[in-house]
Amino acid sequence: MDEERRWVKGHKPSVFMQKCSYHSTFCPRNRLSYFQDLRYDNCITFNEHNNEMEALAVSDVGPNTGLILELKLQSMIYHPSTEAIRARVVIHHPNETPCVIHHPNESRRPGIQCES
Repeated sequence: MDEERRWVKGHKPSVFMQKCSYHSTFCPRNRLSYFQDLRYDNCITFNEHNNEMEALAVSDVGPNTGLILELKLQSMIYHPSTEAIRARVVIHHPNETPCVIHHPNESRRPGIQCES
């Protein structure tokens, strides 16, 4: 499937990512970027490194620090025989392009907090 068709058929990032906050404030839109992956279709990156902005960093711990995401999987668009509906969240260095295939065993159920 070509890139345009994946965009049309896949989840739209603006619908998929219902809420995004960083340090208790909405994620700045200029920190969000989009790309496509052949296996996972439409992908969102937050805090991607670029020459215009310094990468954000977490310097504190607690319930209102760091990155908080609320994702909508739109299960109604899947065929009823689909075995599982999933999203993958990969934490990576801002200077790296995320490669979801390098993290094959990091699946989490919705509602599970992942901390490292």
